[in-house]
Amino acid sequence: MKAVIFYCDGLIIDTESVYTNVFQTVLNRYQKTFDWELKSKMMGMRTLEATNLLIKTLNIPMSAEEWINETESMLVTPSFDFFKVEQFKSCKLMPGAAKIIRHLKRNNIPIAVATSSRSISFDAKITLHQDLFSLFDVIIKGDDHRVKNGKPHPDIFLTAFNELGKLFPNMTNGVNEALVFEDAVNGVDAALAAGMKVVWIPDERFDVTKHNENEAVTILKSLEEFNPEYFSLPPFQ
Repeated sequence: MKAVIFYCDGLIIDTESVYTNVFQTVLNRYQKTFDWELKSKMMGMRTLEATNLLIKTLNIPMSAEEWINETESMLVTPSFDFFKVEQFKSCKLMPGAAKIIRHLKRNNIPIAVATSSRSISFDAKITLHQDLFSLFDVIIKGDDHRVKNGKPHPDIFLTAFNELGKLFPNMTNGVNEALVFEDAVNGVDAALAAGMKVVWIPDERFDVTKHNENEAVTILKSLEEFNPEYFSLPPFQ
């Protein structure tokens, strides 16, 4: 592999439970439930697209803008009684994430983050981990104007790869030499559509049969199971 691209939520940083708590708090107002079936469809989508899906599915009498403004305020500011601390600013790293990222950086492998999150929430999420995220050569966010279509379209991964190529001119072998770390079906589909290989760390509730026999997809239970040598990357020391 000549380049590695990481998703963020639920893959590098443990944010999924935070999203669930905040969304359910708002939905309680309408006696609705943010269940796994809906959450799994939203995972990996850009904020606006995911919000429109939620509002349509649950028939919530709010505009997408109203939902985003309220939930993002709850996620990134300390002024709401329900959240005594700024939720995103206390998110922890997922097991194994820092080890892989630091290893790739030490070995001069181009690395990028491709997150569907908007800048306001992404910047809050990495508050405790700025030293780790400073190691990335490229960070592409969901509100980047260059990303025309959200997942499962390949735009965000292709944008990240192209930006890495500008920094590392020796990346001449094309997208098939890029490896993507993902945790959601939408993200896996987007990476495959981009022509890249995927390490998928799915929630145990996901049905993995769709990609179970796809040679371009490696399914692991945790980042701690990752073996870089399997992907022709330098071995852990």
